[in-house]
Amino acid sequence: PQQHEAAYREAVAPYRQRLANKNMVLVMGDAMNRQLRLLSEHLAHANLGQNPFRMGYKAIDLLRRLYLGEVVEDLYFTPLRPCLPDRTPVCAP
Repeated sequence: PQQHEAAYREAVAPYRQRLANKNMVLVMGDAMNRQLRLLSEHLAHANLGQNPFRMGYKAIDLLRRLYLGEVVEDLYFTPLRPCLPDRTPVCAP
């Protein structure tokens, strides 16, 4: 929903007080610049930044290992960057 800043601002505007009081909490996936702008305006409480390069690298590595007949684990984690509006830097590890 944060991909279109204007539409997101319009959709969230009626809930600004609930957001401020944390009666409604919004946590969004990803941390693109437009999303961080919305976060800095306190139109969300947190964003979780993904690492698409790392995800792609791991996917190719797993495909290579499967092709070679190697055993791979069922589950892999790639790191997320927690982004909070009042933290400096916003997306500290």
